[in-house]
Amino acid sequence: RIWIRKFSTVLFAWHPDGICKPEDFMIKADRIIKSANLQGPSADTVVDIFRAFGSGIEKNSFSQTWSSRIVEFWIAIKKGMPTEPVEEFFANLFKALDFNSDGFIQFSEYIHWWKAFDLDPSLARIQ
Repeated sequence: RIWIRKFSTVLFAWHPDGICKPEDFMIKADRIIKSANLQGPSADTVVDIFRAFGSGIEKNSFSQTWSSRIVEFWIAIKKGMPTEPVEEFFANLFKALDFNSDGFIQFSEYIHWWKAFDLDPSLARIQ
């Protein structure tokens, strides 16, 4: 539940209307790659995962506002939302941010996520 709130907050930073489109994911992927100066397999992983996120958005008709999507998430959680898609989503997000594939996300990797979303880097350590 905490991560749904956190991620939804980040997505509101994406667009004032809260609507994300597949191309928005690729813009963020490009920002992460440039910020972290990624090349080769690390950059490819970020692109592949963010492209999959964008395809999922398109396929699942996520073109509604995030405020309505958040309400749907909370209703699903109360009803016993299937955890497999959520776990897969966050596992893929972890892979995208674990640039050196060591099984950990160091702060030096995580900060590029913040930069991609134009979030205040001074607040990143709190997260």
